Amino acid sequence: MSKVHHAIYLTLIGGLAILIVGLLLPRSVDHSEQVNTHHVVVFPFRSSNVDSEDIAADLTLALIRSLEKVPTIEVVAVSDLPRNMRDPSNHHLWSNDGVVSLFVEGNVQRSAAGVRITAQLVDASSNNHVWSNSFVADHDINSEVVEAVEDQVVHFARK
Repeated sequence: MSKVHHAIYLTLIGGLAILIVGLLLPRSVDHSEQVNTHHVVVFPFRSSNVDSEDIAADLTLALIRSLEKVPTIEVVAVSDLPRNMRDPSNHHLWSNDGVVSLFVEGNVQRSAAGVRITAQLVDASSNNHVWSNSFVADHDINSEVVEAVEDQVVHFARK
């Protein structure tokens, strides 16, 4: 083997070795760009009567779809929760969970005067109600409620 071929061969072997070492070394992670993800459970809104069941189901689905679009929010399906945590009245179980940050619950009532929707957010770690509001209208007010709840969830997630 000539000296030129030997030099080329060593250069190629050295370059390959540098490439392999570079691939095997751990990379540093830029933590400044990492975003905390908050896990949120949206419990099905309860309906006080048969006339408002459709509104409650539509509202729950609209909230889930809306929150899924927020980059810092991960919606946890109620069906993915352990059985004993699928009921929002079991607030005392949430403080030890450590995964879910917040949950949304509420109810819908229809009367001759219109629709009344009550929504609330509960901090899962402390079981404290962090926001609650009632909406009353003579028509379907899902979009107003979805916007208000989403705003409050995003506000909570920024803390």
